Amino acid sequence: MLAEKSGVEPSNISHIERVATKLSLPTLVNICNALGVTLDEIVYESLIKNDHIICDIINQLLADCTSNEISAIIEIVKTTKSILRNDDNK
Repeated sequence: MLAEKSGVEPSNISHIERVATKLSLPTLVNICNALGVTLDEIVYESLIKNDHIICDIINQLLADCTSNEISAIIEIVKTTKSILRNDDNK
């Protein structure tokens, strides 16, 4: 289905899945379009500098929140950060 939606040959999709071939940028863009995702969403964990992507995701999540919801989320983030940092120090 991905091959059909992206216009990429099924054998090429198979090679990409098995990491048996290098992926061209146009092919990657076609696959992203077929999946309905952005290139950033596909590769952001591999990027050294991806802070802007993370900030965009957070902003999208907060965009429709009320002030009370944002305050609660801030407290959750503070608590979670504290817990994670304490676990790292053990």
